[in-house]
Amino acid sequence: MRNNQKIIQSDELDMLLILLPSGWSEFLLYIHGRSFNYVITHVFNNPYSEIMYAVLDLIQDKWETEFIWYNEPGGCKFEIKRIKDKQHKAIISIYYFEESYGGQLNFKLETQFEVKIKQFVLLCYLQLKKTYLLLNDKEFSEKRSGAFLVQNFHDFERKVEDFLKKNK
Repeated sequence: MRNNQKIIQSDELDMLLILLPSGWSEFLLYIHGRSFNYVITHVFNNPYSEIMYAVLDLIQDKWETEFIWYNEPGGCKFEIKRIKDKQHKAIISIYYFEESYGGQLNFKLETQFEVKIKQFVLLCYLQLKKTYLLLNDKEFSEKRSGAFLVQNFHDFERKVEDFLKKNK
């Protein structure tokens, strides 16, 4: 981990997932006064599907899930593990790597933070909902076609809304 930091325990968490033109996205993460920025290519996987499936894993009470977002080269890996004695919370570990897609990846821990699962689910859902709504605009969506799976989003949204109703 850079600078030997500890697991950040704070509810000061926010994120911004930006669908850029021509097969790219950017992810900005704010945690307790610190910010992290990741540029993501859509060439090797669909970053929106990756985060949706991770959120669905949490909603379905899986103990852990992970996903990788690639850049060219490099990228980041998110590991999300439920805390055994506080099952409504998880530890999210973010690793970075410098290697290119297809090669052996050497993960280096960038940061770790504790978060309420409900908060993380809600933040992810709102970013995905924003993207879905923006894609309804013809001019916005022309440069971003195929980047976001509408049918997958409808199913995802229904499951998130059910989860949020149960976990008020």
